Amino acid sequence: MDVITAKKILRDNCSGEEGTLTNSMNDKNTFSEEYFRELFESIACIASHGLYNEELSEQISTCVQWFLKELIYHFDPGDGSVVKDLPKNYVGYVELLDIAQMAYFKKDPNILADCGFERY
Repeated sequence: MDVITAKKILRDNCSGEEGTLTNSMNDKNTFSEEYFRELFESIACIASHGLYNEELSEQISTCVQWFLKELIYHFDPGDGSVVKDLPKNYVGYVELLDIAQMAYFKKDPNILADCGFERY
């Protein structure tokens, strides 16, 4: 993935645009592995290229928080939001986003070395 595409995917997720993980989970109550991969790979790409600024930091934090909040709402019996197609191994997806975010904030793309979807 190139940096321009990565930034666009991150920006679109942060804004909840159509065709993003945040939109899928929030507006459609569905989990999309394809959209998750795009978001993960965009954060990993930005981290791998050593890009670091306040705007990117805010966007990454917002997207990760949004994802986690949707999971919390899903498991809250008092909330009507239920994410359809939530994978049984959803904890693995949480860990993947955590790893990508950590690589970015620690400015260490080596953290991504052993990271992969095949682990989950």
